[in-house]
Amino acid sequence: MNSTNQPMEVLENRYRKLADNKIRIEEQLKTVEKQLTEHQAIAQKNWGTDDIGKLEELLQKVKSENEEKRSNYQKHLDAIESQLNSIQKDKNPHEATNDTDF
Repeated sequence: MNSTNQPMEVLENRYRKLADNKIRIEEQLKTVEKQLTEHQAIAQKNWGTDDIGKLEELLQKVKSENEEKRSNYQKHLDAIESQLNSIQKDKNPHEATNDTDF
């Protein structure tokens, strides 16, 4: 910002730039507000709420459930792998194998 006296042309140019910025920012605001409304409608349709706090709680619940499923899946695969290793050892008691790729 310049505190010295500026010629009218300079002031008019500054005003035009500010007015252009205002218009651009207002257009961006309209776009963002429209996107927000669209996303809120999607959240309401898919999750029954558009409240950020409730959506975060739902997300944490889903993450917890997914981690539990992943953990159970890993345990299941470990058990299968252990059983297959046991069967393989029973079939070939003289062969020492550490290979778990089936």
